Amino acid sequence: HDWIASHAARRPGAPAAIDLGTGARLTYGAFHDRIDGVAAWLAEDCGIGAGDRVAVLAQAGVEVFAIQFACFR
Repeated sequence: HDWIASHAARRPGAPAAIDLGTGARLTYGAFHDRIDGVAAWLAEDCGIGAGDRVAVLAQAGVEVFAIQFACFR
């Protein structure tokens, strides 16, 4: 179950994530769109598909969650 997509459909303007380091705030609608973009980039530009493993080396932030949820899709 993709709970970000579910919340984006029901409450797109509700807050989904706040990056405490930068103060950036994302609504469920914006977060869903960002995750879709990352998922498309992984599939189309990187050739990542179902069953592939993805390693991420990054500082803590909202983008790490976007990558994680994109991998689920």
